[in-house]
Amino acid sequence: GSNPLTVEFSVDANVSPPFNIDFGDGQTESVGGWGCADSADCANWRPTWSHTYGAAGMYTATLSQHIGGPMGPEQLLDSVTITVK
Repeated sequence: GSNPLTVEFSVDANVSPPFNIDFGDGQTESVGGWGCADSADCANWRPTWSHTYGAAGMYTATLSQHIGGPMGPEQLLDSVTITVK
């Protein structure tokens, strides 16, 4: 898309926090817990983020999670390439 480009990201409810999103432009987002009240509410909750890329280029956004706690090895869950013209 054209510069500036705002992209919406979402994570399926089956991905349990904590997890990290690296937008590929030096900005990151860490999620430590769900933003829902109870298990019934959490079943339908799908976290979303909007992120604006302000410069032309190719960016790789990644979703990752530390296995076994915050100091455990990081596992890549998904990635997407964003092209800004």
